[in-house]
Amino acid sequence: MKKIMIIRSANLKVINNLIKFINNKFQEEVKIYCLTNESGYENLRLQHRNIKFLIYKYNIFGYKFLRKDKSLLNSINKNIYDELYIPSSYDHFEDLYNVLEIASKIKSKKYILYDCNSNMKEITLSYYDIVLTNLHRKLIKIMLTITEKFYSIIRKIYTRGILNKVLKKDVRVDIGDKFLKDIILYNNRFDYYKCYIELAKAKGYIVTSLIDYINNYKDSNESVLILRHDVDSKTDNTKKMFEIECKKKVYSTYYFRWETFNKELINNINQNEFEVGLHYETLAEYCIKNNILTVNKEQIDECREILRQEIIDFNKKANVKVKTVANHGHPYNIHLKVSNNILLEDRDYRYFGVELEAYDKKLYEDYIVTHIMDNNIMVNYGFSYKSNPIEAIKRGDKVIVFLAHPEHWRYSLNDRLKMYLNYKNGNYVKSTYREFVRILKEGIL
Repeated sequence: MKKIMIIRSANLKVINNLIKFINNKFQEEVKIYCLTNESGYENLRLQHRNIKFLIYKYNIFGYKFLRKDKSLLNSINKNIYDELYIPSSYDHFEDLYNVLEIASKIKSKKYILYDCNSNMKEITLSYYDIVLTNLHRKLIKIMLTITEKFYSIIRKIYTRGILNKVLKKDVRVDIGDKFLKDIILYNNRFDYYKCYIELAKAKGYIVTSLIDYINNYKDSNESVLILRHDVDSKTDNTKKMFEIECKKKVYSTYYFRWETFNKELINNINQNEFEVGLHYETLAEYCIKNNILTVNKEQIDECREILRQEIIDFNKKANVKVKTVANHGHPYNIHLKVSNNILLEDRDYRYFGVELEAYDKKLYEDYIVTHIMDNNIMVNYGFSYKSNPIEAIKRGDKVIVFLAHPEHWRYSLNDRLKMYLNYKNGNYVKSTYREFVRILKEGIL
C-alpha cells in the first residue's frame, strides 16, 4: 500500500484537486495522510473520511512550532512516505520556505510541489539549506524595509522642496534630465502628484470629480481642477492614488475596465464619496470577438445595446450607481479607425442610465479650458499633450481636466531598469505634438 503525505498549505479547492489526482494516479490501495491545522481539518474531514488527519495546532506553519509538539512529530515520522506533496493556492507562495522546513523533517522518498494550476515539480530538500535560504530572504526583506523607510524620509524632504519651488519661484520642476533621473532613482512620481494637488488648492482651485463639477460647479465662477483616473491595468497604484487624495481632502473620478474591476476597492472609493464609472471598450471587444475589421451601422447599434447592459451589470456587480462613463482607447480602435465613444455620440445619455460621457463634445467646447493627460515619464516628461498641471494652474485656466492613469505614477524595479537603459541610450521623447482637438474631432484612438 502506497503512503502519501500532504501538507495542507493551500485552499480547499487545490487540496481537493490534489486528492483527486492522487487517487487517479494510484489504482491500487493508497493511504493518504494530511498534516493540517484545526480549521483545515474541519473543512476537509466530512469530504474525505478515508484520509488520516494529523492536526497541527498552530496557525503559522514552521518547524520551530512543530517540534514543540513531540506527540504529533512522532506520529508523522512513524512512516516513511512514498510521496510528500506541498500544495500552493498561489503562483507566489509567501510562506513556502516555512512549509519546506517541515517537509524536510518528514521522511519521504519523493518531495513534490503542486501549484494552483496543477503543475508539479519534484524537488530535493535539505533542512539546513532551507533554513539558511529562509534567513537570507528575511534579512533581505528587513534591509529593503529599512531602505524604503530611509528613502521615504528623503522623499518627504525632497517633496517639500519641490512644492516650495513651485509655489514661490514659479518654475516647473517636473521636466529635464534631473527630473527623469530622480524618478528612476527614487520612484517618487507620486510626490509630484501631491504637489500638483497642493498647488491647485493654494491657487484657489476646487479639486473634485467630474460628476461633482457637473452637478455643483459647471455654471459657477469657481476655478476647478477635475481629477480623473482611467484604471487601465491591475496595479496597487490605484489604491495609493486614492489614499493620497483622501489625505489631501480632494475628490476624483475612477473609471474601471472590466479586466481591472476590483469590488472591494470600488466600494471603498464609492463610500468615500468619490465617483466610480465604467471605462468601456465595447466596440473594440465586440469586433475582436467577431473578427471584424470594418464596422457598419448595424454593428454599432448592436454594441450600443451591449454597452447599455454592461452599465446595468457594472452597477449590480459593484453595488454603485454609475453616473458618467469614459471610453477606453483600445489598441484595436486604431485598426477600426473608430473610437468606442461613437456608441454614445449624439445619443440621449438617459437611455444608457448615465448623465454624461467623459469626452462629451459640448462639455469640452463650452466649459473645459485645458485637458491634461499623463504618460510614461519617458514621453514628454510624463504628459501626452503640450499642457502640464503646473503651467495650466499658474496660467489660471478656469476649468482643467487632469487625466492620470495610476500605472504611470509608480514603477516596478524592472520598469525602472528599462527606463535607465533607455535614458542612457537617449531612447526617450522630449516632446509630443498630439493635440486634444483631434480627440474632439475623431475620438480617442
